[in-house]
Amino acid sequence: MTKECEDIVEQEFEDIEIEKEQEIEVGTEEDNNLVRWRRGQPEKWKRNVSVKKRKLSKKPLAIDCSKCKFKCSITFNEDYRVQLCREYWSLDYAQQKNFILSRVSQYSVKRHVPITGSRIAKQTFKNYEFLNDNTPIRVCKPFFLKTLSISHGPVDKALKVIMKKPEFIFTQTIEERRNQ
Repeated sequence: MTKECEDIVEQEFEDIEIEKEQEIEVGTEEDNNLVRWRRGQPEKWKRNVSVKKRKLSKKPLAIDCSKCKFKCSITFNEDYRVQLCREYWSLDYAQQKNFILSRVSQYSVKRHVPITGSRIAKQTFKNYEFLNDNTPIRVCKPFFLKTLSISHGPVDKALKVIMKKPEFIFTQTIEERRNQ
């Protein structure tokens, strides 16, 4: 009987040890989900969520180009302008600059008219264009800027970089630029 009791006790101890091991394994799986130092989720941060909402809520500003020589508002309807604006604001920083560079071209002035006074003669001029059925159609500067809902700053900044380095293409993100 003692041998049978010992066998029963050993069996119970083995069962208890197996249960403890299973509890430990289950505990580690739960602990993996509930770790003290969780990975950050930048896409869920309030700051980034509000930036995303602000970008997606951009709409083209109203403009009447019926008197301009390019007849921009007649050529492009309002739906196409909204589509262009959403397309532009859905891009990241580098892609936005490349979008601008693909739509704006800068040329040197053919003849310089000397101006008396403190003003310097204009050296370059810019052509702004949008694609309509894969053909570039020239538009005026106010129409271009108001369609994309931007100021002239991003355009000037993109062209300034290209003037310094003609082979340059924007590939860096904002975070990469900040770390330099």
